[in-house]
Amino acid sequence: MRREDYHSFFGNYIRQQYTEEEHRAFVSWFVSLDAEQAGEVMREYEEMASELVHDGTSPADLLLISKIEGRLDEWEGLQQEKVKRSWLVRVWPGVAAAVVLVLGLYFVYYGVYQKPGSSAEKPELVQADVAPGDYKAMLTLSDGSSIILSDAGMGEIAKQALVRVEKDEDGQLVYAPTENYKFSPENLKKEYNMVATPRSGQYQVLLPDGTRVRLNSMSSLRFPVTFDPVERKVELSGEAYFEVATAMSAGRRIPFRVVSNGQVIEVTGTKFNVNTFSDDSYIKTTLLEGGVKVREQATGSSVQLKPGEQSLVRMNSPARGGSPARKDIISVRKADVEGDLAWTNGYFHFRDTELKEVMQQLIRWYDIEVEYIGNVSSERFNGYVSRKVSLSNVLAILQHGSDVRFELTDGAKVKIFSGGELSSGIEVSH
Repeated sequence: MRREDYHSFFGNYIRQQYTEEEHRAFVSWFVSLDAEQAGEVMREYEEMASELVHDGTSPADLLLISKIEGRLDEWEGLQQEKVKRSWLVRVWPGVAAAVVLVLGLYFVYYGVYQKPGSSAEKPELVQADVAPGDYKAMLTLSDGSSIILSDAGMGEIAKQALVRVEKDEDGQLVYAPTENYKFSPENLKKEYNMVATPRSGQYQVLLPDGTRVRLNSMSSLRFPVTFDPVERKVELSGEAYFEVATAMSAGRRIPFRVVSNGQVIEVTGTKFNVNTFSDDSYIKTTLLEGGVKVREQATGSSVQLKPGEQSLVRMNSPARGGSPARKDIISVRKADVEGDLAWTNGYFHFRDTELKEVMQQLIRWYDIEVEYIGNVSSERFNGYVSRKVSLSNVLAILQHGSDVRFELTDGAKVKIFSGGELSSGIEVSH
């Protein structure tokens, strides 16, 4: 490909005006380059991107590039000798983020990130491969009836109390208030709806007060159809990103509260992410804008978060037959905001992440079963991986440069070997 041709593609990509044909042509050419050539091409992309920023152009991908690059540069200086590093963080830290975005991790690392002497090959996409998750969820109405949202057509799908429940052209679930809707006790009806995503699903909901909620896979949100004028309270299981709208009643702001796995988040108008998955190490609340108070229900311990901070409540082993036991102290640390919100932008984010935690994320998004053969690897992973590619591509990226090998079989089952028990490459069997 001539220099002017890929420069033309870069310009179209930055402006989000490229075609799929252009993208495929660029990827096919790019993976044929050696590491030095590929690095130079990506540096040219960065220069073009920077020039457009100075000219006042700032597309979302460009902003994300700068943020990811900053994180990758930080990671390169962290625990150099303590942790064996996997994937692209070891290679060109200054251009890795550009590669992630421009190529979408379409198996490009096979042509770019091979270590000297590596014999790993790109796996064929065969019948056993698993597609990534998509927008799907189930809506349960106040009378107990259910609607599979992926099967529902556009427009009004139900009426609940003083709202119309609609599915818009983007697939978002919208609770549209009628003219009689207002925050008042006489209009308050104790009717609740619930939106639940399965494995390999995610969904977005616009509540009647204007609050937007994006649910990750294996998550649910239960909420009243009409909000109380004293408080707006919802119940969350799993993970969700909130953009809370300001609501007023009788001249006062109506607080918004999220009840989730033994903690209560109190806000007035803000943006934050909550991760309450019981298989993760912590209940994590990450604040982007505004202010929130996080309170642990059992002890009453609480903290006030500022933008850029994250609260953590340590999760212990689940009590037999009961809920997970938790320490009664909430800690606060500086948040990795871009990383914690990577899932909302279509990426997995791994930062010194253990293999089992990595696989839990893949289980939720690809709806797979996992079997560990022999000892579980102590490998830790760092980087951003696209959630929009098939499972075999993600496994190939995780496998490269690590001591972990994967076997993907029919029935969406992944066998995991450690210490070189498999030769090289991903085995995809029937």
